[in-house]
Amino acid sequence: MVPVVYWPTLAIVVAVVVALRALLRRPLVPRFARTLDAGSVIIAVVCLAALAYHCVAMFFPRSIEPLPLLSSHARSIRSLQLGSELAYWIPSAALILALRGVWLPALGVLSLALVAVGWTMFDGYGLHVHLGAIVAFVMVALIVTAGLVGSPTRNDEV
Repeated sequence: MVPVVYWPTLAIVVAVVVALRALLRRPLVPRFARTLDAGSVIIAVVCLAALAYHCVAMFFPRSIEPLPLLSSHARSIRSLQLGSELAYWIPSAALILALRGVWLPALGVLSLALVAVGWTMFDGYGLHVHLGAIVAFVMVALIVTAGLVGSPTRNDEV
């Protein structure tokens, strides 16, 4: 069972970092930050949304069941079969490709975090191990996106 404070705590951390990034209007780690083109940013956002949808389908199935267009896809994700793996690994790989201009060590850690999430999900590790991998991925993704990516549409100080 997922601890009751897990999702709210994760959401609060994400909200605080995103708010800080928005307030500062620049990457949080400007020394290593790079500006990505608009296409890469859009692809990264879509990939992150797809990965979030995968989590919602797994952990909050009742929120998707009323949506006819998504409910059968969500059931496929929950099966942890090929459809679920494709729904996880394709956006994960596309995310890394979209962020390929980011500082290489950070991109490597992000790649490892994505592999850890997938591995713990599809290889039968316990729930707490998988939840730990999700936290690691979210923290690394926050550091990369809020800390190391400049906006292509604003004059961030990169």
